[in-house]
Amino acid sequence: MQLLRVWRLVLSGFVSIMVLSAAEVEVRLHQPPAGQLAAENLWWVDLDNRTQNTYTCYLHGEIWEARRGLVFKANSREFQLPPGSKRLRGRKDVDPLRDIWYARGYEQFAVRTGGLPEGRYQFIVLLEPDLGGDTIEFEVSLPGPPRLVSPRDGMQLPMTQRQPMFSWTPPQPPVSGVRFVVRVVEVLPGQTKEEAMRSNPPWFEKQGNVSSSLRYPASARRFDQARSYAWQVQALDLNGNLIGSSEIWSFSFGEISPRVPLPPPITINRDVRRIDNYYSVQLTIENNSADTFRDLTVFDRSSAFQCLDDARVMHGTSGASYRATFCSTYTDTTGVRSAVRFGWEGLAPGGRMIVRYHLVPVLLGGSHPVTPTIGDSCTISYRIGPDWVLRGFGNRVVPADVADCLQTADYLIVTCPERLFAANPGGMRNDVYRLLSTMAQLAKEKAGVIGYIPSGWANFDLKAQLRPRFKINWGRRLKPNWFSNGYLLLVGQDDIVPSWDYPLEGWGTVRLSDYPYSNLFGDEQCELRVGRIIGINARELAIPIQTSLDVWRGLARYDGSKGLMVSAAEGPYEGFVVEASELAESLRLRVPDVSVVFGEQFITRISMLREGLLIAYGRDRLKLATLALIERVWNGAPLGTIDQVEEVYEMTAQAIQDSAIALACRALPSKDRPEEDTTLWLIRLVEKLYGSFWEGRIRQPQEYMMAFALMLLEYRGVTPSGDTLTRALREAEEVQYARRGQRLPNYDYFNTVEEAATARSSRVRSQAHNRDIIGYCGHGGPGSWAWVLDDCPTSACPAEPLSFGSHRPVVLGFTCSSGDYTESGGHGPVSIARCFLRNGAGIYIGATRVSFCCTNRNLKIETFRRWSTQEYFGDAFVDLKNTCCLREHNWMLETVMYNLYGDPKYRRR
Repeated sequence: MQLLRVWRLVLSGFVSIMVLSAAEVEVRLHQPPAGQLAAENLWWVDLDNRTQNTYTCYLHGEIWEARRGLVFKANSREFQLPPGSKRLRGRKDVDPLRDIWYARGYEQFAVRTGGLPEGRYQFIVLLEPDLGGDTIEFEVSLPGPPRLVSPRDGMQLPMTQRQPMFSWTPPQPPVSGVRFVVRVVEVLPGQTKEEAMRSNPPWFEKQGNVSSSLRYPASARRFDQARSYAWQVQALDLNGNLIGSSEIWSFSFGEISPRVPLPPPITINRDVRRIDNYYSVQLTIENNSADTFRDLTVFDRSSAFQCLDDARVMHGTSGASYRATFCSTYTDTTGVRSAVRFGWEGLAPGGRMIVRYHLVPVLLGGSHPVTPTIGDSCTISYRIGPDWVLRGFGNRVVPADVADCLQTADYLIVTCPERLFAANPGGMRNDVYRLLSTMAQLAKEKAGVIGYIPSGWANFDLKAQLRPRFKINWGRRLKPNWFSNGYLLLVGQDDIVPSWDYPLEGWGTVRLSDYPYSNLFGDEQCELRVGRIIGINARELAIPIQTSLDVWRGLARYDGSKGLMVSAAEGPYEGFVVEASELAESLRLRVPDVSVVFGEQFITRISMLREGLLIAYGRDRLKLATLALIERVWNGAPLGTIDQVEEVYEMTAQAIQDSAIALACRALPSKDRPEEDTTLWLIRLVEKLYGSFWEGRIRQPQEYMMAFALMLLEYRGVTPSGDTLTRALREAEEVQYARRGQRLPNYDYFNTVEEAATARSSRVRSQAHNRDIIGYCGHGGPGSWAWVLDDCPTSACPAEPLSFGSHRPVVLGFTCSSGDYTESGGHGPVSIARCFLRNGAGIYIGATRVSFCCTNRNLKIETFRRWSTQEYFGDAFVDLKNTCCLREHNWMLETVMYNLYGDPKYRRR
């Protein structure tokens, strides 16, 4: 069978495939629709098996972008390909995909939108193993918004045409399955058509329209003479995601003449009062008519303020039925304007409704100044019988003391609304509204204000607003001592509020660091207490903010009464077990109740052989092999030639052989033990051993040592009793712990490492219940506490379901890379830091790169000394970096790579 040979030529970012010999199977890719690429358009492949063979095969796919190079690759599931033709109709025929990889930023875009960003691409598919392949080129361009055609902007229609025909052009390039939303609103006196469209409830709305025209229905609400209306069309894709919105046009019927002034049927009065760092707004709404108003809705919009969804009906209300009161907030995509919308069931003639809500000032990035205004547009809609009425009010307030309000705040909470809305399209927009309102609630409660950055800002643009050397910036508008004792919360991951790739001499570049935001004076010290809220969508981002609020208000516990130390399953030395014991004793000086979960307690007997006997007999050779491997990786060199890699494997295997021989010798009577443990037996048995191994006598590699020991005893003519090897193992354990002067713990033995991991995970999760501080000693990664808790549902040791009961703990993940929140696996984004936060942890401390065991131990001890539930945790974290890391040890790497995830003002009130 001839193999398909594929040559990839990388020229100016392009990849081309040249098939140099005839393939066994013809592979033909279908071209996706022009200008777009959804997930279902990939993997659309025709296969023509021209042989008489049935192949077990799979598809390997790659996507290359003209400027970025390789941005995606994956393998399909295996399938049978008999002779003849076979058609695969998209991803549903090749799932589940395996070995998925995305370039940075592409996975989140694909998850959110189902497609790829704009660009020129090549899609390569290979039928493996070496059966054929094909490639296609395509360009992704976002479709433009619909454009209005008729009625023209500003057109005055005769009263005989009260059912006008609305028409528009569809998005270009065309989008399959597009649906349109047509919305018409009344334009009130003093409003622009844009303000009316943003603020007023619909006069008419039709969703799901499939054509690009609509005749106004005769059954719809009739248009009135001498009134002006605005209309707009939105285009949605099959998933309900917004493709684009048209411009806003207006039209009217007959002449718009001044209305005859009548006594107002409804009046609204506004009272605004500043309370330290926020404003309280009280609206008094009175029904001056003889009619009962039903289903009242108030929409009150402000500029340069963020509204809270905390509207409450106050004492003094009369004649109102407010059992159905609701409240929600709305914020435009730049964060310039925010509105609160609330309503109730009815208001009787002569009745009065008093409602109070709150706002927090917003600092706005960008070059366009905005005058802070409360109530710059207020509308009230209600129903009298079958008719709906919409009225606008102009009682706006421009506070003169906003500068004084800002100077009471020592807490700046920053995000980018434009990026949040882009990352949470369609129905997820309500989650963004709730997130922004929750941020404002945190600012109100903890002496803070909000900062909204434009989507074009990078990390240095934001830092310029914080540094004291700039005369006009956000930092100078806050509390006078903010530059030395301030707090900063970044809401959103790196794609929402940018982090730093920080170059550090001798260590390379530290990714995802928030340290530069805290270092304002360039002196290596941390002046600001910086935290970051991480999550893959707006709903997840809101959880740790709400957690902090619940603790602050006393709705959740965080009293410093209970702690937990967890050690990992580690290997032969059990250093993490010792560390967890020592740290638990240190923590007990501050916390009365501290439990410990030793990962090594949950283990298999084969693993115990490695842990007990390798220390005594195979340690030296194993250590040499490990050091040889580490040295090559640490120096940035490749692993070397195949011979060098095999040398490392052979040294490790030799250590295992030594341990097996030691176990066999321990099972023999002392008088029968040979003086030489290895030389004689290895010469005689190595050939037999390897032969048996490859013939399948030893079915599982992890049974290697036990099987080797049994073969050695068999060679000596010894038939051990059922528990002989177990006793020998126990002796080895006791010797091991006796050398350390420690008591031998009780072990729980399992048949497989997966069973042990499941039990270990379950024990940690059960012990995490109702704890205030949790520390971890062990290895880690972006998505896991290694072999203890994994943020992956298919793992043998899953972190979820995870519950902390009524407590909301601080979690000290002082371990490798567990603060890297951008990792992706076969099941999507993974992050052990996000996992703890979305399940109710108040704080997570994690490193964004590889860390060191010795320094991690000291950092945990020093954190225990500084930690108090009566103080803000951000203060303890900054003191840890400034005192322990920088002044005492000069640990610059630890200062840069460790981030605080959560509220830096985290504590109980």
